[in-house]
Amino acid sequence: KKTIIFCHGIAWTRMGMIKYMDLFLKEGWNIVAYDHRGCGNSGGGTPSFGFFEKQDLSQIVEYSKALFKDSKVFGLYGESMGAATILQYSKISSGIDFIVAVCPFTNLEKLIRFHIRALPKFLQTLILYFVHKYIFLIGGFSIYDVNPGSDALEKNIPILLAHGTHDTITPFWMTEELYKTRKEKAYIEFFIGENSGHTPDIYLDHKIEFEKILFGFLKRIKISAKR
Repeated sequence: KKTIIFCHGIAWTRMGMIKYMDLFLKEGWNIVAYDHRGCGNSGGGTPSFGFFEKQDLSQIVEYSKALFKDSKVFGLYGESMGAATILQYSKISSGIDFIVAVCPFTNLEKLIRFHIRALPKFLQTLILYFVHKYIFLIGGFSIYDVNPGSDALEKNIPILLAHGTHDTITPFWMTEELYKTRKEKAYIEFFIGENSGHTPDIYLDHKIEFEKILFGFLKRIKISAKR
């Protein structure tokens, strides 16, 4: 009666989400996992940091609802770009009961600046300009239109965030800022992976603790993890 949809990170495949599935499989949930565009067995061009992936996810959600017609609960679980994708999707979503977002980024422009922060300011500005032009010409979207953090504020879907404090890929402070902003508007929880890096480190380092938090989160939003 319950369905969970998994969204993997950039340059990875649905196989990367297997580590999260065991808990839900044991409790009898339906599992949906797929390859994002340009990944694994999927076509569809290059990854777009969630900009086009959110539309793909919309189709996956509708497909899942048609496939599992008796399911009363539908949740989304993503890591890294997959987490950013489901946060972007939340703005246009319908019929989603909860979101679990592990190590998301909340703003693509700020993420790029984070990775070039050691360079002089004029070089940062120049690089950002050319990155924007390149992505717009090749990918067909603007880096300034990818704002998972802002999108997550649009709906009241319960969200569980998780992030490692030593993440060097998507910075911890992004998720921390999202948590502080959204908790004033809608239900949200935040699991902090002390001394952990980017996924899968946070899960491997804190598996037992994190799954306990996840169980508690589902119960608090009145969705039992059990059948």
